[in-house]
Amino acid sequence: MAQRLFLHVGTMKSGTSYLRSLWWQNHDALARRGLLLPGDGKGTHYHAASEVVEREDVLALMTPEQRGTWDRVVAEAAAAPGDVLISHDLFSRADPGQADRALRRLEGVSEEVHAVVTARDLGRQLPSAWQQEVKEGSAVTFEEYWRAAEREPAGQFWTHHDVPALLGRWSQGLPGERTHLVVLPGHGAPREWLWTRMCELTGVDPSGLDAAAERSNDSLGIGEVEVLRRIHATMPPERRTLETVRFLKGHFTRQVLVSSGPGERFTLSPEMHAWVVARAEAAVADLRARPWHVVGDLDDLLPGPRPEGRSPADVTGDEVADVSVRALSQQLLRAMDQRDELRALRAEVRKGRRARRGSPD
Repeated sequence: MAQRLFLHVGTMKSGTSYLRSLWWQNHDALARRGLLLPGDGKGTHYHAASEVVEREDVLALMTPEQRGTWDRVVAEAAAAPGDVLISHDLFSRADPGQADRALRRLEGVSEEVHAVVTARDLGRQLPSAWQQEVKEGSAVTFEEYWRAAEREPAGQFWTHHDVPALLGRWSQGLPGERTHLVVLPGHGAPREWLWTRMCELTGVDPSGLDAAAERSNDSLGIGEVEVLRRIHATMPPERRTLETVRFLKGHFTRQVLVSSGPGERFTLSPEMHAWVVARAEAAVADLRARPWHVVGDLDDLLPGPRPEGRSPADVTGDEVADVSVRALSQQLLRAMDQRDELRALRAEVRKGRRARRGSPD
């Protein structure tokens, strides 16, 4: 039976991709220091979380070997002699019943279950969350996304980003000292701050561990994200599949779109900023009244002054056209390179066939 089991459940867009990269880069070294990540790669906890939250689109594409990942993760935790960490922000999708069943299951394989939520201020979360939705296949505008969050207090946005509610779902039956909220500091803090705090929370000495993440979650500029949004808007319904989203989010975004524009950051409109400040103040007041353990400063969840800059609604048609042409040019060059590689491979295959038949070149 594990001694302590730390379940890191989100929030989304709070450094979770960065942490996940470092957890798995240091997998073997962490195990030697007494912290086991069950599984053999980052996909393990993604598939386990997909089963817990019953995400049907992911479950439909899982291979027979991937099915039952949650059971295998739990079994590996049960056999661990020390501490265990399970980490994926997809757990934030869980409803109260799903979270309760997962917690009860983990209580049966560890002496102590700890729930961990990482969070940053809503002024940074709202634009990041919208951009992530676009990467995941959404065609809604930033204005539409915000209005949905404004009028639907129990809607999809708040499932992932209502910090008090998320902590409430994942603290069922846990004492306050085993429910942890890690608050990311504002701009200017060292990049390693989050990694160091999480190591301290899980009792791991970070000295000598690799603290350089292999890949960050690529951020798009104001013009690039609008191009991606419009691509999703024109995609035929029958092609709007998880596989299409993975291609666009992976190859197209990282290899093509990121380098097709100036990468201009966008900001909230004055009306949006006033709204996120009011919502953040209410959330912080709620959190101050709870018994949960806080790492960092709750005041860092309060957005600062509105940054100068443009909102996605300010993007012009000329900007969209410029990014699109640059992206198309890059994609055409890549397609030509792939064609040449394919021709060379076919020539090698023909040469091999002739050699096997004993024919002259």
